[in-house]
Amino acid sequence: MDEATAGGWHDVVKAERWREEASDDIAARLNISPGDLVTVGQYVWLTDDGQPYQMGTQYEPLAITGGTAIEEPVDGSRGNPGVIARFDSIGIHVDRVEEQTGARMPTPDEVRILQMGSKVPIIGITRTHWAGNMAVETADISIRSDRMVIVTTHSVPLSEGASE
Repeated sequence: MDEATAGGWHDVVKAERWREEASDDIAARLNISPGDLVTVGQYVWLTDDGQPYQMGTQYEPLAITGGTAIEEPVDGSRGNPGVIARFDSIGIHVDRVEEQTGARMPTPDEVRILQMGSKVPIIGITRTHWAGNMAVETADISIRSDRMVIVTTHSVPLSEGASE
């Protein structure tokens, strides 16, 4: 079950896409040179009644995706759930996804885009998809903490001597 279903709403996503030169930070995360071209996709997830609860900005090196079927980020109707499948389709297998998650106060842009007060914390996620030692996508994801609950489930193996 995805987050939207669990939360009782259906995702509506607004998307914008463009190309730009990689900043020092994005270049470092993608292991490319500052100024190299990247495709950028910015997504805003909305509840059924149009209330924004999450935004994400995704970066992909144009040196990898340029001239391929995935040169443009995926259609914005569902954000970008298919990074792994998209890269598989051009013969690049993502074998690792790294995420750093933390709580912080929102930036002025997040306050504006997510239509929230400046005193509501953000759940911030920095994510990078890797194919071996090659970073193929990195993203900054911001989630309103007052509109999202993150649920995780972990399997626990039986300890030695325990019975089922």
